[in-house]
Amino acid sequence: MRDHTIYACVMGSRAFGLATDASDTDRRGVFLAPTPLYWRFEKPPTHVEGPAEEQFSWELERFCALALRANPNILECLHSPLAEHIDDTGRELVAVRDAFLSRQAHVTFVRYAAGQRKKLDADVRQYGAPRWKHAMLPQSFAWEVPPAAPAAVVPRPAPHRRPDHRRERAP
Repeated sequence: MRDHTIYACVMGSRAFGLATDASDTDRRGVFLAPTPLYWRFEKPPTHVEGPAEEQFSWELERFCALALRANPNILECLHSPLAEHIDDTGRELVAVRDAFLSRQAHVTFVRYAAGQRKKLDADVRQYGAPRWKHAMLPQSFAWEVPPAAPAAVVPRPAPHRRPDHRRERAP
């Protein structure tokens, strides 16, 4: 699937200037499986690992499904400042990245941050000090935080979505 990569980036601490000497390099990507692979009884893989350590890629359909559910790793991938490879289809994907932001993003990011906080607390109990990679979440999502008012940030719905996305019920 490596030959079918449409977008590849560096994520995590290296992408956002928070790396230390001990930091690894997290590489993520999106691939578009060739059409003949869909003509079989089994669909192409939804993701592939490798070939390098800390390298992981999603098939485009799976990537978009996760993005629509506001998966923090997917949204970080779409907003990484370090794109290593991007073709025309990848540029189209990145161009519509704001369409994946919704009120659901607020819920998933808060849940993710709470999980990271628990990891920090466990680090202090187990090792006597936090492992700072667990504290990097707010920095790694700085692309959504305006510098003037970080406390007031709530992910905004994409312009083409209704502000109140609940379905109306028939009387």
